[in-house]
Amino acid sequence: MCVTGLKIWHVAEKFQHANDTISKYFKRVLMIVSSPPFYTKYVFLPPANSPLHPFLASNPKFAASFRGAVAAIDGTHIPCCPSAAEAEDAWDRKGGLTQNCLAACTWGLRFIYFISGWEGAAADGTMFARAPLTDLYIAPDKYYIADAGFGICDSLLTPYQRVHYHLKEWGRAAVRPVNAQELFTLRHAQARNVIKRIFGIFKEQFAILSHPANFSMEIQIHIPPGLAVIHNMITGLDPLDLEEHLEEQEGRGGLPDPHQGEPPSFLGDLANGPVNRAEEQRASALRDRMAQQM
Repeated sequence: MCVTGLKIWHVAEKFQHANDTISKYFKRVLMIVSSPPFYTKYVFLPPANSPLHPFLASNPKFAASFRGAVAAIDGTHIPCCPSAAEAEDAWDRKGGLTQNCLAACTWGLRFIYFISGWEGAAADGTMFARAPLTDLYIAPDKYYIADAGFGICDSLLTPYQRVHYHLKEWGRAAVRPVNAQELFTLRHAQARNVIKRIFGIFKEQFAILSHPANFSMEIQIHIPPGLAVIHNMITGLDPLDLEEHLEEQEGRGGLPDPHQGEPPSFLGDLANGPVNRAEEQRASALRDRMAQQM
């Protein structure tokens, strides 16, 4: 069902079982893979003292400047099939019915964080500020690479405003960076592109993410995190399985790295309230230093 997007009745006909039986066991397996301890075995934050990811460390364009980068983070809309009473919350800004999700991934194309079930109109910055208040640990001097939809702060490194910050924008412009801000924003986009690639692979792997099944929203919100687990399992057990998906994406990162180990035993707080002016200035000064260093 997840790979093909087939509906319950179609699967029931194919395997000659009742609709209720298909639904019962689909939900049973889904709840197992999307809940601890199974979920936290495959989707977990790296330890605070983890070294810089090899993809960044091996590239001189990134190694010197992005020393504190943990992962790339972004939001993505997943189509959903809400009830009439729930439809109002699911409308997104483009007029579709979606649940908004916030995810972080490494440059080895592995999810390390995934939260789903936000209303369709929720902004990325809102999800980051409010959703993971108790389970998205960000160590001191570490940060996530994010796009301009997020506000700059100690925990997020975002591009400069009013500068091209998508790789496609640079491609259309067909120009080279002419100052430190443009160079920083281009390299930032190149480093952040992994989150766009993993979303493309993710939705290509699992058709159910584009053609939602007719379950209640309580069940539908477990599907994206559950499939994030399956994606990480595939990446760890058979990295070459992603090759055909990678060929469809623009650019190349390193091959996914099998990430072993147990999930960390700590949790942390994201922030105590909105970003204050002092933190914003401090984060902006760090970005300026990175740009000048580049």
